[in-house]
Amino acid sequence: MKTKLFSITLFIILSLPLVASPISTPGTTVVNAEFLFQFKSDFPTATFKEVEFKDGHYKVYFISNNGKPSYALYSRDKELVETYFGISENDLPLISKSHINTKYPAHPIEATYLVTSPNRPARYIVKLKNTEDVMYSGEGYFLRYIKDLI
Repeated sequence: MKTKLFSITLFIILSLPLVASPISTPGTTVVNAEFLFQFKSDFPTATFKEVEFKDGHYKVYFISNNGKPSYALYSRDKELVETYFGISENDLPLISKSHINTKYPAHPIEATYLVTSPNRPARYIVKLKNTEDVMYSGEGYFLRYIKDLI
């Protein structure tokens, strides 16, 4: 009984630095447990992958519940700014797919995202190989071209 109690106590003492310390992986930004808790509150079914600090935002990569790579942008204050949910090309509105097939027949689609923000309407972004990316409204209408997607 004493040995078991000692083992449990030792485990708890050795585990405390892991719980209280920031989480990081090679080449990523250090993230504290509070930030990770916020992310899990925002995306309870997502699988956290990594986070980096880029262009004034925390960019959190994760796998969404549909199994697609996705990412979320958080402000310096760790408030959710935008979410880029990876979606299937088939989930794009028909008018968007038609525009891409007509305007960019030689540029295959690399990724498609449904972009949501707390204060803006939903929209779609299509990453095309070897050319600019394209943004569409939530209804599928062309909005603009994008040079560098965050």
